Amino acid sequence: MHIYPALPQPVRLASLFVRRFLPWYFLLQPAAIFRMYLAYASAFLQVFSFIFLLKTLFSPWKGIADTYPDNLFQVVRVSQVFTLNCTARVVGAVVRLITIAVGIIVQSTLVVVFAAMLITWIAFPGFVLFGVHYLFQALASA
Repeated sequence: MHIYPALPQPVRLASLFVRRFLPWYFLLQPAAIFRMYLAYASAFLQVFSFIFLLKTLFSPWKGIADTYPDNLFQVVRVSQVFTLNCTARVVGAVVRLITIAVGIIVQSTLVVVFAAMLITWIAFPGFVLFGVHYLFQALASA
């Protein structure tokens, strides 16, 4: 048994709207969108591993390297080893630089997509109100 009389339905609905919906829409859901962005950004940081790529930028590609002969007077063999090692390092650097560039593009795209998603989420009620206002103006002028 309630001591206080029941509130009329519109008042309860307005109270529910202010106490539950508005905090969810403007606080909780944007925070969830931001947490989702952080999860994706973290996953892509692990996939591209920028620190590791920078640390190993000039390492030979796939560890392909040859050892120099003990007798350094074998000029042909030394030049072959030098050429192979330099080529493996250049290929490794090129592949890692391309991977870094792709990772930066992916992270930038992720920031833009989630920023657009967050802005759209927050601005959507304004779009709806504008659409309803435009609809009533169009109906009134018809």
